[in-house]
Amino acid sequence: MPEVSFAQSAQTDLLEAWSFIAEESFEAADHVLDVIEKEAQTLALHP
Repeated sequence: MPEVSFAQSAQTDLLEAWSFIAEESFEAADHVLDVIEKEAQTLALHP
């Protein structure tokens, strides 16, 4: 299985997005990152 890795700038953007969403809901922020990671893995398997 291909390994997904995010560029440092992408990691920074994801952290900023998480922080923004977490102001309202930690659960929602975690969910968004989980979905992004899942979809990135799907793209790695089916580019």
